[in-house]
Amino acid sequence: MRTTKARTVIAAAAVAASLGLTGCSVDFNTGSDDKKETSEESQKNDSSDSSDSGSGEAASQSGEDSAGDDSQDSGSGSEAAASGESLGEAEVPVEIDGDKNAKLKVRLISVKRNQQTVEAVYGFTLETTMDDQKSLFRVRGSGFRPYAVDTKNFNKHKAIDELTDVTDTKLNPGREAQAKAAFGAPPEDVDTMDIFLWEGEPLVKGVKIQ
Repeated sequence: MRTTKARTVIAAAAVAASLGLTGCSVDFNTGSDDKKETSEESQKNDSSDSSDSGSGEAASQSGEDSAGDDSQDSGSGSEAAASGESLGEAEVPVEIDGDKNAKLKVRLISVKRNQQTVEAVYGFTLETTMDDQKSLFRVRGSGFRPYAVDTKNFNKHKAIDELTDVTDTKLNPGREAQAKAAFGAPPEDVDTMDIFLWEGEPLVKGVKIQ
């Protein structure tokens, strides 16, 4: 009987010890899992923050690049005209009695769309030793007939006489006189044209319509 009781006590003690160890093991593993999950969540958050930060930096850089592109997208015909530069120019001999070396400087100053027309502004400067006023018609020997070409649709647009005043332009030696020529406007999707400058001179290519 004593032996049986002793065995019973020893068995009970072993079970209790086993339960105690198992409980410690569960507590430890649970804590470890919690720490692992917390660590993983922290890494995810860090990764998310890093990704967001990178996206923000990329967006900022993209915006700067876009601004840079806009700033580089200059030097068009309209800006050249606004700054006083020519869209195209030529110097040609003209007929002046008493001055065989007379020349005329021709400038294309601007090209603008105006509803149903495109208006080109020209500048003419007569260089001669004679000091009297001349008309463009007289020094050229014939009427000035400019035109514009819609290269997208292969159409030639002649000057509209009623809206063109270059023929009667008066020239004073050494002083630029400006005059306008109007052409029928091309379709709205056409934003450049080749413009006549002077007979015998190449067309001014790809002029941006303002």
